[in-house]
Order: sequence, then C-alpha cells, then structure tokens
Amino acid sequence: MKVRQQTRTALAADESAWTVKDAQRFLKYNLVDYLHGAPSRIGGLVKLRRYVEMAQANFVTCIYSIYNSPALEYAISSHWSFAARPKKFCDEIVGIFNVHGGYSTDDIAEGITDRINPPLRNGKLYKPEGPGLGMELNMDYIQKYLLYHNSITSKKSR
Repeated sequence: MKVRQQTRTALAADESAWTVKDAQRFLKYNLVDYLHGAPSRIGGLVKLRRYVEMAQANFVTCIYSIYNSPALEYAISSHWSFAARPKKFCDEIVGIFNVHGGYSTDDIAEGITDRINPPLRNGKLYKPEGPGLGMELNMDYIQKYLLYHNSITSKKSR
C-alpha cells in the first residue's frame, strides 16, 4: 500500500499474483494497474479466465506472456494471447528459445510435439494453426525419455 501512495508510476503484479486468490488481494486494496496472467502459472485456462474477469471488473488491465517451453505451455499461452479480449500487449515471447536454442520455431529440431505451433519467425508471432493446439505428441521423443516403460504412453501397453 505504501508503494501505491508514494508513486504515480503504474504498478503491476506478476510473480506475486500466482493465483486467483492472490489477484483478489491486489484488487481489493487497489494496489495495481496491471495483472500479469499466464495459464500455466495460474492453473489453466478456466482459472486464467476468472483472473482476467476479476481484473476487468476492477478496471485493471491484464497483460500476458507467451511462456517458455515445453511446446505445450508455449502453445497454450500463445492461443490465449491471440484470443484475449480486449487485446493487450504480450511480452517474453522468446522464452521457448531459452530451452531449445535458435531464433525461430523452425530452429527447434526435436521436442515433445511434432511441431511448434504457432510459428515464431523473424521476430513475428503468427496465429496458431489447426484444431485444438494444432500439435500432436511426438511419441518417439516421449519414448526416448520415458522413465517407466509400462506407462500408459508406452507403445507396448496400447
């Protein structure tokens, strides 16, 4: 509360607002101008939607990151950011490269999915393609790193 009283700078809650309950506290006391939402951190798309609706009801803007790897987390964050209304800015769209390397999703040679969707090329993020997340699990990759070969994902158990 003291920070809010001593500054005219816009304030945001990011790592300190991991849950819907955390966000409620910030909103209750009018402590922030922005809430930073990420589906993987908040607990999925349903909870993120609740998070965003609470923010909007309190005239607080939500901003989104297209989060790091694995490909599924990146895809879910990307899909959310494209679908979000009202449209606000995204940041941190290079996180996937911290794990895989490269400068484009085309540079990612092997991963848990058959391809990375949506594509990121020359600094531009393109809209997601295909139904659902637009990706299929790469079962050869999963087999390579499987700890327990009797798992339900094992080809032998199918």
